[in-house]
Amino acid sequence: MKFIYKASDKTGQLTEGVIEASAQSEVVQMLRAKSLYLLDISELTEKTSKDISLGTARISKRALSIFCSQFASILKAGVPLVQTLAMLEEQTDDKRLKDILTSVRDELRRGTSLAKCFAMHEKSLPDIMIQMIDAGEVSGTLDRSLD
Repeated sequence: MKFIYKASDKTGQLTEGVIEASAQSEVVQMLRAKSLYLLDISELTEKTSKDISLGTARISKRALSIFCSQFASILKAGVPLVQTLAMLEEQTDDKRLKDILTSVRDELRRGTSLAKCFAMHEKSLPDIMIQMIDAGEVSGTLDRSLD
């Protein structure tokens, strides 16, 4: 199996990559042997491989602005999160954003936090957006954070 990981060294320098191992515990041991501290890990599947290759192009600021505004409005209306993402996926014309929303919705259904779902697409999305989603999710004010 292949795993995507994020780790830091003793100085706090972040590193990420893909490593092949039979289990997550083996990845942890391999990274510890390199004096790295594991921050995040997930199994690399065909779907996540596709998502990673999509991640090289940024989503336009205009598309993100519209997305965040609509996301906040739908959440304020009390629509459940997975259903909100499905609605936004249908409404967007941006192919990359549509693919990201599909992936986020699928990961969310598997129990991954919303912020981690969006963080899987950090090459396409601005860091500030991912951090705002994380803060909103943790504080219970996601609609206000997106607004």
